[in-house]
Amino acid sequence: MPWSQILNKLSGEEFATQFQTLNGTLYYNWKPLKTVHTHLRDNRFKLFNETIKTLLGQAGNYKELTLIQKCETGKFTITIPKQPRENIYNHNNDSFRELAIVGAKHENSQYEVVESRNTNHCWLEPCTILDDRPTYEWRDGEYNNTNLILQGNGDVNKPEGNTTPRCETKPWIFWPRNPSRLELYLSQTKVKTQFQRIHNVSFIGNIENPKQEVNRNGDNWKDYCDIFHLTRGNKHVFTPEEYFEILSASKYGLCLPGYGLKCHREIECMALGTVPIVTKPTPMHSFANPLEKNIHYLLADGPASIPRITSRNKDRWKEMSRNCIDWYNENATSHNWFKNTITNIMF
Repeated sequence: MPWSQILNKLSGEEFATQFQTLNGTLYYNWKPLKTVHTHLRDNRFKLFNETIKTLLGQAGNYKELTLIQKCETGKFTITIPKQPRENIYNHNNDSFRELAIVGAKHENSQYEVVESRNTNHCWLEPCTILDDRPTYEWRDGEYNNTNLILQGNGDVNKPEGNTTPRCETKPWIFWPRNPSRLELYLSQTKVKTQFQRIHNVSFIGNIENPKQEVNRNGDNWKDYCDIFHLTRGNKHVFTPEEYFEILSASKYGLCLPGYGLKCHREIECMALGTVPIVTKPTPMHSFANPLEKNIHYLLADGPASIPRITSRNKDRWKEMSRNCIDWYNENATSHNWFKNTITNIMF
């Protein structure tokens, strides 16, 4: 096939006229294209390869394109926007971006991280957006160039902002606010047993914007928590390590929504074996590996329901705590997050 283009000196546009796309399938002369013999690192085939990749993109074949990119470079490539920026796309490079950067440094990492000023979003090259923003407010024209969105926050079953043609949306992982400091803390601290946890329910959080004001203020949650700190502004009362210590000394961690529907606190609790107590509409189903009620978390209808649900599950706390730790280790660490992600994409 590539030689027919090369020997006949066909341009990419001329050669592409022999192909058709229909319902996510690429056809060659109206027959489903099953295999292509080419040489991805041979410059003689560069035009042919670029033509095929363009056609695969038009058909929405993100799996094939992702594997082609790895074959060309030897590793998967994650691109993150270079910082700082003077607009809404400014980011501290914490949370997911920190997780990706740390993971790329591990021995035998399957991917590399590249920083670029040519994008506002995180990408698994060449056509998957790794959507690490809390809401749809950051979505722009770049989403028209993607075939797959992996959605970290929000509810993947209610993708109001997903209007991109030829694009599929899948639930993804989520992450702590400070992944490297949490992993360091865990490497130096033994997980506490149920009897070593001196607090029943704790909550530590901030109100940094009007959405968090709505989500976190107004109800008497503090009346049902042993430890309750709700401050205003970007200044935190505790260092990350002090925060981890309080959570790890608690059987349950109250998790109120942040700017998005999810919050870093759910993942941080699970990492420490602290069972999260979440409220609606936190979309605990919207993960690549969904979290299950009364298996990984408890659901509170309101502040007064906390004593009832914790008492009802008292004998199951040890099992739930272990389930939380296992889920975190398998899905949200710098060692394993990419394995989860690439498996989600391919299978």
